[in-house]
Amino acid sequence: MALSGLVVLAACSRAAPPVEIEPRASPGKRAELALEDYLPPAGLQLAVHLHPRALLRHPRLGPELRAFLPDARLDAFRVVTGVELRELSEMWFAEYDLGTLYLVPFAHAEALAVRYRERSESQGPERRWSATLTSCTLVRRRSPFGLVVDQGLFSALVEKDLSLGRLIVARALGKLDKLEPPLRRLGLSELGDDDGGLATVFWVGQPRLVEADRAELEPAAPEHGAPEPTALEPAAPEPRFETFSDSIDVGRLALFDEDGKLRLKLHLRLLSETEPLPEFRAYLEELTARPEIRVVLGNDLALSDLACSERSTTWVCGASVDLDLAALGRSWGNLLQGGLDSF
Repeated sequence: MALSGLVVLAACSRAAPPVEIEPRASPGKRAELALEDYLPPAGLQLAVHLHPRALLRHPRLGPELRAFLPDARLDAFRVVTGVELRELSEMWFAEYDLGTLYLVPFAHAEALAVRYRERSESQGPERRWSATLTSCTLVRRRSPFGLVVDQGLFSALVEKDLSLGRLIVARALGKLDKLEPPLRRLGLSELGDDDGGLATVFWVGQPRLVEADRAELEPAAPEHGAPEPTALEPAAPEPRFETFSDSIDVGRLALFDEDGKLRLKLHLRLLSETEPLPEFRAYLEELTARPEIRVVLGNDLALSDLACSERSTTWVCGASVDLDLAALGRSWGNLLQGGLDSF
C-alpha cells in the first residue's frame, strides 16, 4: 500500500498556472525540520517509516530481498511508477481517521509527475505559498488527492482527507512552530527513536475500559444543594480493561541491525497503575503464536529483553525478537510475489 501510493506524488510541477500567494515562510527554517515533523498528529492511527535504499543494500537482508526483488523487477517498477527504490532514502506512510498520507524527500518524487498526470481525471490550479512551496488538488478514480511540494525538501500526497494537506502547508510556513513535533506530542518518542532502524511502525491505540468501570469513573453531576466532594473522600477506582490490548496507548515496532543480527524491538505504552510485565509476557507469547504473525516473521520466534518501566500513571514495556533471515526472506517473498508480478 505504501509503495503504490508513491505513484501519485509530484503531479503539480507541470500542471495549471500557479495562483500566486504572498510568500510567508523562511526556507532556512523549514529545512531544519525532519520529514516526520510534517506528520499532522490529530487523528493519526498508524505511521510507517521505511528506508528502502538501506534495506536493499543491507549486507545480509539485501540478498534475501533481492531473491524476489531482482534488478529487472526494480527497473520495471521504476519505469511504471517513476520511483527508484534502490535510491529512495526514506518514506513515511500514515493512516488517519479519514485519510492517508505519503511523505517522501523531494528528489524522489519529481519523476512521478508525468505518471500521475496521465492517471488523473482532473487537476485543480496550483497554489504557490512561497518561492518553493506549492499545493494542488487532483482527482483519480473519483477520489480527491491533495499534493504539497516544497522544492528540494519534501513531497506530500494526501488521499481523501484534504485537511491533512492544509496542516502540512501550515507546518511548512512556520505557523505550527509552537507545537511539539508530532511523534513527541503523541507520546511516541517515549518509546525510543528509530535512528539506525531499517523500518519502523508506530501506532496509536484507543484504550477501551470495561463498561462498568467507565460509568463508575465518570464524575456524576452533583445534586442541587449537595456539597462538593472533598479531598478526604476515597480516590476513584483503578480502571480495568477487557483485554491487555485494550490498555495499549501507543506502540512502536522497529527493525534494527545490531551486532550483525536483525532484531525486532517492540515497545508499548500502557495505561496501568500496577506492573503489567506478566500480562505483557502472556500477550507476546499469544501474539507470536498466531499464524498470521508467523507467516510474516517465520516460526521459532524467541522473545528476549522483556522489561517494563513506570512512567507516572503509565508503563512502557519492551521486548526483542531475533529474526531468522532465511525464514524471513521466504515469508516476505511469498507475501509480496503476487503484488509484484504486475511490474
